[in-house]
Amino acid sequence: MTKTGRDQPKPDAISQNRTRSYRSPLRERRANATRRKIAAAAERLLVSSGYADMTVKAIAREAGVAQQTVYAVFGSKRGILAALLTRIVYEDEFTELVERALDSASAYESLRFSVSLTRRVYESEKEGHTLLRGAGVLDLELARVEEECEARRREHTAPYVAHILSGRLRPGMSLQTAQDLFWTLTSRDIYRMLVHDRKWTADAYERWLLHLLASALLGPEDAPS
Repeated sequence: MTKTGRDQPKPDAISQNRTRSYRSPLRERRANATRRKIAAAAERLLVSSGYADMTVKAIAREAGVAQQTVYAVFGSKRGILAALLTRIVYEDEFTELVERALDSASAYESLRFSVSLTRRVYESEKEGHTLLRGAGVLDLELARVEEECEARRREHTAPYVAHILSGRLRPGMSLQTAQDLFWTLTSRDIYRMLVHDRKWTADAYERWLLHLLASALLGPEDAPS
């Protein structure tokens, strides 16, 4: 049975293992360095040769790594496109915000960092779209890339939310419900509807999303008054 906010472990009981249980910072930094190296090589090839000539073999040669490494990190050529679409994911600023969200003793602060990450990723995608279209990537291919990005985001949402909110949820809310709400409210579609279609500022979107997530997910002791 899924635990509710009433019977989950207290934050103090899980805080000692919070960082260790979710990731190794050193391993993650090394992995991100490899991702950045491969993504940068792929971007250079896109600009110089176009999408058709951006093969995994060419990317591996340009990055100075084995083809198996490229496949292990990104899975496919489309996975590399997804990385270029959201290039900020591997930048130091992003990594720092992730670590601050994971390590924060305050659930509200964890959500605040998470919302900031969400905004920055979606802001970065406009530049990514421009790059990929300029290199000859068709809209249909971009749509498939976005589908894979969304599937990957859903996969990562569950352990991420469990890590930052375990023991901190409002009474009666299951962790699974919290994961579903977080995934839905931080979606690309909502960002697009509000920022691009309705012309909200990114600041207004960020304030609204933080308020909504805190109100929906956090218990009274963690949500701001």
